[in-house]
Amino acid sequence: MSSSPSVSAEITIPADRIIRELQKSAQPGFYGQTEVRLALSEDALQGVAFVIVHRRTVRASDQPARVGAMEKDTERERSVQKTVGDIARKLRLRLSAIMIVGNFADGMCSSCEVVDEERVV
Repeated sequence: MSSSPSVSAEITIPADRIIRELQKSAQPGFYGQTEVRLALSEDALQGVAFVIVHRRTVRASDQPARVGAMEKDTERERSVQKTVGDIARKLRLRLSAIMIVGNFADGMCSSCEVVDEERVV
């Protein structure tokens, strides 16, 4: 039995970077909000792991004949290409947390909130 690589559907966003950015607003006389917006770069795709799981059901009587296998394989490959092509526009990685907002009064951070994609109109 082979083991799957350790993967997760989420990563932790480093709070120290957010703290550093919000601390820039911790100045006397600063009233208002500071937004730290989060986004994915193209480099994020380098960290995407593909974990493949095959669930196969084959009956002995369903074993394909290898006669004309070259054409049938090509036809099968085209069917995969077509069906994935139909959903390709939906293949997106998204951040659910897209912004951290710090609220300041005279340079004192009174609250922080995480804005997620559902709350953005």
